[in-house]
Amino acid sequence: MQYESLRKGDIGKAARVCAEAMMDVHSYRDIYLDTGDDAWRLRELEWLFNANIYLNYYKNPSVLRAGYDMSDPSNPQLVSFFMFVPSNIAGISLWEKISAGLLLIPFRVGWSAMMRLLDTDAYYQQAFHELMKGRAYIE
Repeated sequence: MQYESLRKGDIGKAARVCAEAMMDVHSYRDIYLDTGDDAWRLRELEWLFNANIYLNYYKNPSVLRAGYDMSDPSNPQLVSFFMFVPSNIAGISLWEKISAGLLLIPFRVGWSAMMRLLDTDAYYQQAFHELMKGRAYIE
């Protein structure tokens, strides 16, 4: 396994890895509570993660890390992915989220699922701000 910056051509693969890993996480199950079956939820999570990774790739590419299986060095395979976003890096603005497709969410998953997604995001943003207590970064 070799870890390095995510390659642009692997954004979709990274989104798939994230979607598969998060399929059964309670917060995501709750967001998509009244919607489709597992295959549908996997596709929607993949779409959501793809938009998020894409935004971060163009805003803060250094925070995206991928694990590549180098069994065949001429054809490395992405097998893991993570984002490590330092607290002193600016987050993604509402406008950036809208430009990445936030407005499509109610048409894709319904209004109530979109509201649960936004409520969950607001909850985590509030928790982060409380943790930071006005500091620009965690010391």
